[in-house]
Amino acid sequence: MEAARKVLAAGAWQEAIAGYLGLIAAYPAADQAPEAVKGIDGARAGMLKDAEQKAAADARTIADLRKSNDGNLARSEALQRDLEKARSETAKAAAAGGSTSAAASSAAQAGDIAASRKKSRGCNR
Repeated sequence: MEAARKVLAAGAWQEAIAGYLGLIAAYPAADQAPEAVKGIDGARAGMLKDAEQKAAADARTIADLRKSNDGNLARSEALQRDLEKARSETAKAAAAGGSTSAAASSAAQAGDIAASRKKSRGCNR
């Protein structure tokens, strides 16, 4: 009985229940049997209290994770919008700059051709 009381006091609920049940199984008619039943009830109450505290802590953790996830999701969506905007602006700039670049490239090629012709004419003379 004393060992079961000690583990009950230490919060080792399952060990306490096992100890009290062992006592009742070995000595069902003993004067200590009612005290063992009370010990089992105390261990059960301790287990219930621990489970409720754990459930409350888990609920807080879940709420914190959801809040963090919501914030991360919002940031991700904002970054996705920024990326799409940057892609669109880059495509527009490339289209606008591409025409200018093509014209500049053609002009440069024409200038190169003209310079080449002048050089070749000078060499032929």
